[in-house]
Amino acid sequence: MQTIEEILDAARRLSDGERRRLVEALQGDGREASIDEQRRDAMASWLGLAGRFHSAFTTVSTEKYTHLADVYADER
Repeated sequence: MQTIEEILDAARRLSDGERRRLVEALQGDGREASIDEQRRDAMASWLGLAGRFHSAFTTVSTEKYTHLADVYADER
């Protein structure tokens, strides 16, 4: 079980949008976030993660000749 200090520390690390949603949920005003607000918050979360992960996959432009050869290869 988490202590109150751990919960407050985790709340401090939230993004502005997530913190706003947490406060609204705790206040219990019952207002649902509009679809535009939900999309904006989701996009902010995704953009916040941009460039933080490594991928072993190469882009199509890096391997374009291999991909083109696969597309145009005769399957006989």
